[in-house]
Amino acid sequence: MPTLARAGPYRIFMFMSDCVEPRHVHVEGVHGAVKFWLEPVHLATSIGYSPRQISRIRTIIDRERGMLIQGFDDVCERAQR
Repeated sequence: MPTLARAGPYRIFMFMSDCVEPRHVHVEGVHGAVKFWLEPVHLATSIGYSPRQISRIRTIIDRERGMLIQGFDDVCERAQR
C-alpha cells in the first residue's frame, strides 16, 4: 500500500491492484476511510466520516490532485516492470 501523501490526520494511499481501475486514492484517518476518483475529483465511497470531514478531505484531494495523479502513475509504472 504505497502512501502518496499525508495531510494532518489523513494518509492518502493506493493499493498496487488499483492500477487496473481509473486513477483514484484511498484516504484513512482516525474516524474512517474514503475513496476518491481523481478525474474528475468525486467521492466513490465513504465509511465513518461525516459530510463535513469528507468536505475537508476533498479540499485536500483537490489541492494535491496533480501530485496524486503523478504518484498514482509512478506506482503503476513501477508495478508493470
